[in-house]
Amino acid sequence: PYFQRKRRCSAAQAAVETISREFAEALSAGDAGDCVDALTALHAQRLGACRAAQRDVARSVRELGEALVAAVEPYFEAEEEHFVQVAEADVELGRLHRTASAAKARYQAALRGLEAISERAHRRRGSSDGSSERTSAEQTPVGGASTAPLSAEAPALRSAQRFDSGGGGFGGGGGA
Repeated sequence: PYFQRKRRCSAAQAAVETISREFAEALSAGDAGDCVDALTALHAQRLGACRAAQRDVARSVRELGEALVAAVEPYFEAEEEHFVQVAEADVELGRLHRTASAAKARYQAALRGLEAISERAHRRRGSSDGSSERTSAEQTPVGGASTAPLSAEAPALRSAQRFDSGGGGFGGGGGA
């Protein structure tokens, strides 16, 4: 119970500090009297809750003994620090997840663009060829090392092929 009371006391102190800042900002901004009056009442309420929490903590120390509280306090302080670190890690994990999702979406859009370029190139080859037989260079798949001229889009396509086959690409998979 002591450490639960101590956490409540810390939360009450933080609430008093927050409302005190808001009160000071309202006064310096010259806010209307109603706003200042409401903040004054809220400040008094939070200050009363903080004082009550402080009394509860002091009563717990008397009940348990200062030596016992001092002996176990490092554990609970470390636990509280751990909870703060976990919360920060959760926030960072969420940010990294959003970043990864955005990167995946950009990659998939780029891949669809490359597939569209490839399809147009294949259609152009098919319509300009006139014959059903093609050379082996024309039959090389997009991921291959073909150097056959495709169209005005060929340099971009060849660049994508080099990236994919050079070991620096995302591999041949369509999903992530």
